[in-house]
Amino acid sequence: MAQEYPEDEFDAIAASRKVHGTHRPQRSNTRWWIALVAILIAAPLAGWGIIQLISADRPAREATTTATASDATETTDGGGTTGEGPAESTEPVETGPELPAVDLDSSVLVLNGASIRGFAASNQELLVAEGFTDVEVDNYDGTTPEVSTVFYAAESDEGTAASVATTLGIPEDNVILAPSATGDYQIVVVLRADLS
Repeated sequence: MAQEYPEDEFDAIAASRKVHGTHRPQRSNTRWWIALVAILIAAPLAGWGIIQLISADRPAREATTTATASDATETTDGGGTTGEGPAESTEPVETGPELPAVDLDSSVLVLNGASIRGFAASNQELLVAEGFTDVEVDNYDGTTPEVSTVFYAAESDEGTAASVATTLGIPEDNVILAPSATGDYQIVVVLRADLS
């Protein structure tokens, strides 16, 4: 038989409690939700910021290349014709600056960024048929550039880069001097679906 003890102060405290036993009120999940929202917002913003830093100088280079190309077009097209026949002029006709010579031994890397199987290899064959001797291929998973582009490492490679672009059908506006984008190669080609 159980023995009964007189009530003491501990029994009074236990009787006044609303929750009995091991049950406790649930904690709020507010902190967890705040952390989740912060991660979902901060991570994409950080990634976007890094991409902007990496490609910050690219639009300026493209604008300079486009302006140079349009200046050269105006110079060569402004020969003084009126539609009635050739104009007589004693002034020499200015031509655009001559591109440096094409070096077929330049190191060229063709990157397949179009997700088309064998796309880089087929373009490699076009370059080899044109006479280029050092052409390698690889896959590319970057997001920039959005269109097929030829990057070259130094001004002395400009003629070679232009020849590569012409061979592959890439517009000359997409031939860019970008030493930071070429790595150990003189010419780097990023192929996109616009060329397929």
